[in-house]
Parts: sequence; C-alpha cells; structure tokens
Amino acid sequence: MKKKSILALILVFVLLLSAGCAATAKDEAMSNTSSSRPSVGTNSGYDGMLDYEESVDMDMGASDDYYAEPPKEDGGMVETSISNYAEKIIYSASAEVQTLKFDEAVEQIAQLVERLGGFVQSSSVTGQDYYSAANKRQSYRTAYFTLRIPTENFSAAKSALSEIGNVTYINTDTQNVTTQYYDTQSRLNTYRTEEERLFAMLDKCETVEEMLAIESHLSDVRYQIESLTTTLNHLDQRVAFSTLNLNLTEVAELTYEPPVVRTYWQQIGDGFAESLQDVGRFFKNLFKGFLVAIPHLVVLAVAALIVIPIAKRIVRKCRAKRAARLQAKQTDTE
Repeated sequence: MKKKSILALILVFVLLLSAGCAATAKDEAMSNTSSSRPSVGTNSGYDGMLDYEESVDMDMGASDDYYAEPPKEDGGMVETSISNYAEKIIYSASAEVQTLKFDEAVEQIAQLVERLGGFVQSSSVTGQDYYSAANKRQSYRTAYFTLRIPTENFSAAKSALSEIGNVTYINTDTQNVTTQYYDTQSRLNTYRTEEERLFAMLDKCETVEEMLAIESHLSDVRYQIESLTTTLNHLDQRVAFSTLNLNLTEVAELTYEPPVVRTYWQQIGDGFAESLQDVGRFFKNLFKGFLVAIPHLVVLAVAALIVIPIAKRIVRKCRAKRAARLQAKQTDTE
C-alpha cells in the first residue's frame, strides 16, 4: 500500500513539471513573435507609432553608416572609399572671342552646338543702337551665350572656338560632386525602404488613429523622396551637359598676343610698325573727317560769298561817313 502511494505522488509531480515546462515554452514563443515585428497596439495608435518610429530610426542610423562600414561576405567589416563608384564631375568654362564677321560667327556657334549635340540655354546681343544706325556710324556688337554641351564633346567645343574667331581668354572649372551624389542616393534609398514599410503597416491598421498617424509620417517621407529625386536629377543633368559661357565681340582689328620672347631688334621693329599704323590711322581718320564735313564746308563757303561783300560795303560806307564828319569839323574850325 505504501509503494502505491509513493508511485502516485511521483506521477503527480512529473505531470505538474511537464505542464510548467509547456507553459514556459509557450510564453517564450509568444514573446519572440511579438518582438519580431513593429507593434501597433490596439489600445492606442500613438503608442504603436512610437514603437514604429524607434525601429525606423534604428534602420536609418544603420544605413547612414553604409559607406563607413559596409558588410563583408565572410561576416567581417572592411573599409571602402568613394573611388569604388563612378565619378560625378561638373565641368564649366568661360571664354572670350573676337571676330571681324559678327553675323557669320553667330551662325558658326549655332552650327557648332547642333553638331556636338548640345543646346543654347540663353543668348543676348547688344549694339547697333538707333543713334548709330541713323547717323550711319559704326557700332560694334557683342553677344553673350550660355551653351550646354555633352560632357564627352566639351573639349571639342573649346577647341573649335579658334575656328570662330580670335580667342583672347578661356578658363575651365571642375567641380567634383561624387560624394554629394552618392550620399543623396543613399538617403533616397533609405526613404524608399521606409515608404514600403509604412505601406505595409497601413494595410494592417486596426483604428483610424493609427491610420492617420502613419499617413502623416508617410506624407513627410514622400516629400523627402521627391526632394532628393529632384536633387539627383539636377546633378545628373549638370554632369551630363557641361556649361560654356561665351562672350563674342565684334572688333575692327583682331588683337593677337605677341610671342613671349622678343629680341631687341624685334621690339624696335614692332614699335616702328605700330607707329606707322598710328600715322596711317591718323591720316585715314583726317581724310574721312574732311569728306564727312564737305556739306558743312559748302554751306559755309556760300554764306561767306554772300556775307563778305555785304560786310565790305557796310565797312566802306561807315568809313566814308566818318571821313565826311571829320572834314566837316575841320571846315567849321577854319
């Protein structure tokens, strides 16, 4: 009888121990399941959004460190540099060109841009005002162009400027935006991932408060996506098409830069030639001024032919009257 009682007690103890282990396993399983996904509580949508935002912040923080510590295939960490990506460089240049044939030069610029696959972003022409046109005076013109040229043809465009006229100035500038470009791209990918998660949570909303909270956060994420996408498109456009600011000037004589090294006698020859050019320009301008003034000289000559005889006649009459008065005074005195 005692043996049966002992066996019964042992059996009850084993059953109680099995039930406790099963309950513990069940609690652990439920705990792991609830922690594996963002919690959207049924009591309050605000509490659910707090849990979600904390998980999103952790994800974004991990993505910001992507370039500093990217994962290695074997599970370790290695360092990378931005050189692993295609460089994003913006090229621009400013140039000044002189020409004796202004209209032809403008046409050549248009043909050059079309041939290289670019386009004219802006252009303006100044000169030949009403006063100069009315008086038939020479008015030199100036044109300003902002040209967008495909980057692969940018060097060819700068080289072709010497075919249009005399290039007196050219300056090229480069701007490396590689880091900015890929940093913006990384942030855009992070926001797109966050957008997908918000859509997934929106489908599982159980209350209106939760839906409004998620949609509000989703609106902010969409704004960031649009802003970053616009920035990337702008950078892509500037990288793909380089900018050439061109100043075209019409001149009477091209200004060529003399060689850097000139001997003593060459300098004397240059000065003598320049003096002869100055003398030639002086007589040329003098002759032109004389021809231009001929109509005025003719009018003055006609006026002189009419006025001078009349003036002489008046002077003779005045002298005769004066002589007569003097003679009359002498006679009265005698």
